[in-house]
Amino acid sequence: MPLREAIFIIIADESGLEAALEGARASMPDFDLTFARAPGQPSADLPADLAIVDAGLAEAFIALSRIPEAHRHAQRSLDVFITLGKRLHSTLAILPLAQALFHEGDLDEALRYINEAIEIEQTSDEPDIEEIVRYEAILKEIVIGLGQPEVAAEIVRRHESIREISDL
Repeated sequence: MPLREAIFIIIADESGLEAALEGARASMPDFDLTFARAPGQPSADLPADLAIVDAGLAEAFIALSRIPEAHRHAQRSLDVFITLGKRLHSTLAILPLAQALFHEGDLDEALRYINEAIEIEQTSDEPDIEEIVRYEAILKEIVIGLGQPEVAAEIVRRHESIREISDL
């Protein structure tokens, strides 16, 4: 079962989580979605693993323009990552949460969250320029919505510079 179908099983019926995870494992053999657990015993990483799935669902719901569901899944995922102290993982949830807030018209909160994601990525041990550019593309839309075209223009200028020297 391809990952897209697996995600839609969860979207259609969240009780289909195990079947969806099996599909995800088959689609992405190099990505570890294994839940190391004895029967009836959840693994210690189960909350984080499920939060990763929730963040993926939030992104899928954004793509489907199902904003309330995206917001709910992103917030739940972020709550787990914050509770577990997984700061870098929290960006997986912050991105769709910022997008949901943007679509809901809460631009100030969207701005706060996307700036947090950028700061987390920039200060990580190995900042990922592709992720930062992705976050800043959303930041650009938010600042345009806030009436700050000069900030958006600066983001565009920097991204053009990055594209001149890389494959992004």
